[in-house]
Amino acid sequence: MNKKIITWIFILVTIAIIVLIFTLKNGDADEQTAKCIGEKATLYVSTTCPHCASQKDMFGENLKYITLVNCNINPEKCQDIMYVPSWEINGKITTGVKSIEKLKEEIGC
Repeated sequence: MNKKIITWIFILVTIAIIVLIFTLKNGDADEQTAKCIGEKATLYVSTTCPHCASQKDMFGENLKYITLVNCNINPEKCQDIMYVPSWEINGKITTGVKSIEKLKEEIGC
């Protein structure tokens, strides 16, 4: 009896972990939101920045709609950028990881 319970608990935990991983990989931003943010803001990142990776992961497969500048590849476009990740919104640069909700609020999406 105890073996059966342990087996079922293991199966349920495994399923929960798979669902969680799938949810995190898809990101928090839907396509429409990502398009709106990408049209009105620019995200500056670097290749080695873990916070940049975290910010990009929030968009999941919709990252393709974000206007993205990699400062390692395009340093000339990052002359006004002190830290990454940074967002340029309405001509103003702000630094740090921002939630999708905060971006929507700041941008008006």
